[in-house]
Amino acid sequence: MRAPADEAPGVGGDAAPRASANPDPILRRAAGDLGFYNTSELNLRRLLGDPQNLAGALQEYIGAFSPGVAETFQRFSLSEQIVRLDEADLLYLVVGKFADIDCIPTLSGVCRWATCSKS
Repeated sequence: MRAPADEAPGVGGDAAPRASANPDPILRRAAGDLGFYNTSELNLRRLLGDPQNLAGALQEYIGAFSPGVAETFQRFSLSEQIVRLDEADLLYLVVGKFADIDCIPTLSGVCRWATCSKS
């Protein structure tokens, strides 16, 4: 049973701590040496499973990266590039090439963002 809104949570010491208004510092710590994170449950391989919705799903996926990565994507106009590739019927091919990159997280931490498993 939840405490009424006007009661202070945690008075008895059994309530869960409140979620941080800004989860970025927590997520950065969890990402460790990578220095960035992605909160999406998707990965490039899963995106390819729905070719009809690939462009929209890829936009959502790249939107789930940490702020620094999002800024880099903006500098390279990645959203516009996704639209252009989709209109040229090349998006599936390009995403597939990135999904096929054989990266080993222990040797190439940069590749972890792509969730390199083949499953």
